[in-house]
Amino acid sequence: MLAIAEHERWISEHLQAGWSLGPRDTEQKMSPHLVPFDELATDIAERDRMFVRAIPDLLASVGLQVIRVQTT
Repeated sequence: MLAIAEHERWISEHLQAGWSLGPRDTEQKMSPHLVPFDELATDIAERDRMFVRAIPDLLASVGLQVIRVQTT
C-alpha cells in the first residue's frame, strides 16, 4: 500500500511540475511512468518499494522511528 501511495505522490508531483505521459525525455518533461502502479514494469514498481523500505532507516537517522499501530 505504501509503494502505491508513494507512486501516486510521485505522479502528482510530476504532473504539477508540468510533466506528461510519453517516452522518457527530461527536457520535454515526459515520462512513461505516469501510469497507475499496477501498470508499471516490475523493475520500476520495485523502485517505489525500495523508497518505502528505506523510510525506517531515514527516520532513524534523525532520531525518529516508525511505530505500527493496530487499527480496527
